[in-house]
Amino acid sequence: MFEIFRSKGFSNYKVKGIINIMNLSIGKKITGGFLFITLLVVCMSAFTLYEFNQLDIVSNKITKENMEKIQLSLGIANDLANEAVVMRRFNFTGDEADILIYNQYKQDINEKLIKSEQLFVTEGGKKLIQKIKAEKNNYEDIAEK
Repeated sequence: MFEIFRSKGFSNYKVKGIINIMNLSIGKKITGGFLFITLLVVCMSAFTLYEFNQLDIVSNKITKENMEKIQLSLGIANDLANEAVVMRRFNFTGDEADILIYNQYKQDINEKLIKSEQLFVTEGGKKLIQKIKAEKNNYEDIAEK
């Protein structure tokens, strides 16, 4: 492809190949350099765009997982508060319909706690869920007496 040979001078080496850069005009050298730099910038931009898209996908996945956890936690807190309100209302009014509503909230909370045990993977999260379950069971024991 390239052939290097020595001419008559002591340090004159000449390269014969596909493109002999020394024989190009200054305009062609500038144009070639510009095209090379442009191609390099386009390649770097494409790589950067790809990496940004990958980061976006990962961040969306993390955000979605965290939103599920937040919604589940808020649902548990809301149902616990409603369960307490229904039990207090039953204690004041004696309405038997409140028992059905209480049992529905109790079932909903238990389902959400089971689901939250699957979503929370850290030890701290699992301990917190166990503590919530224990306190909820204590409250229900007192409320159902």
